Amino acid sequence: MRAVRDAPCACRWWCKRASGRTRRRGRTRRRGRTRRRGRRWSSCSSVACGDSPRGTPDYYLFGVVVATPRTASELCAYFATATPIDDRERESIAEFITVVPTLADPFNEHADIRHVTASALVVGERGVVLHLHKRLALWLQPGGHIDVGEDPAAAAVREATEELGLAVAHPHDGPQLIHLDVHPGPRGHRHYDVRYLLLAGNDDPHPGADESPLARWFSFADAYAIADAGLQGGLAIAERTYVRYRA
Repeated sequence: MRAVRDAPCACRWWCKRASGRTRRRGRTRRRGRTRRRGRRWSSCSSVACGDSPRGTPDYYLFGVVVATPRTASELCAYFATATPIDDRERESIAEFITVVPTLADPFNEHADIRHVTASALVVGERGVVLHLHKRLALWLQPGGHIDVGEDPAAAAVREATEELGLAVAHPHDGPQLIHLDVHPGPRGHRHYDVRYLLLAGNDDPHPGADESPLARWFSFADAYAIADAGLQGGLAIAERTYVRYRA
């Protein structure tokens, strides 16, 4: 699918900053050049900032334009080709691609105790933002259930904005689906959590009144020290992936 280059940009502030860096350095990447992006190959020099005809930016997989995964079947196909970062993610991927296709409405938390959720590793020059979960008393990434009509990438942005009170955005070259973790949720539920990299400026978090009041920036080293096992792999990929977006 060809991306629409004249569509409104969904991440103006970050794109403007990124394009400014390119101009200052006086570099122009050759079209079609591929780079290693975390766990997948991409051709980020060719990715449009604007939205695709399907409503979310496209990503590149082995040099081929592929629509950002929005449906459960697309997510299954995406993770089936992913390289897990550790044994926990390997087990999560195996369960995801086995169970999710059997669910009648995978994004609906009320349809089945097993459902897909979305969360975000919010990163920036100050490190990564975590909040203290009110029920679990753990420092976690923002995230939650997917609303009706949302795709997971949009849900990740909404949840991060609500829970952190920060302006966040997907990278200028499209959503980066970086991690998967399957874990127990409340009331006997099981969450199939897909995790995206989101970018933020240097502002401090200001969570809403109904959210956890404890949210802050951590260095990656400090985040590793307090993160639970389900977050360790996501932090590692987020740190590695963010390098290519830094000045």
